[in-house]
Amino acid sequence: MARCTRKVKATDALIGQLAAMADHADELAEAALKAGAGVIADAVRANIETLPERTGRTKRGLQKGLGVTPVRNRNGTWDIKVGFDGYNEGGRPNQLMAALFESGSSKLKKHPIVRPAVTKAKDEAVQAMVDAADQKINELGG
Repeated sequence: MARCTRKVKATDALIGQLAAMADHADELAEAALKAGAGVIADAVRANIETLPERTGRTKRGLQKGLGVTPVRNRNGTWDIKVGFDGYNEGGRPNQLMAALFESGSSKLKKHPIVRPAVTKAKDEAVQAMVDAADQKINELGG
């Protein structure tokens, strides 16, 4: 879980900062989640480029279909998703092709693209989220 630390000099200042953050929790969460999802999406895009050359049509479809959903608040739980949508040039669903590369099949050797990207970019994404939240707090005058 990401931590955001702020230095304060007095109790009144702390109360003011907390009140400002509470009033703008939606904006803070959205900025932080978008920053983290962007880092993860970039890492997945980089891994798509490592797919074998014979997968050109599929590779183009995965690059085009990779996206980030809007930030949602479901009963106080914020979420954002990075995933695949649409179809490649051959008419095959990008989600299916991504799953095939991720896990392999009886005819296709696995070539994970999502799992290693998330593992590799996790710390960078957390840091991007903290930085985005700090920047938003400073913009709000906290």
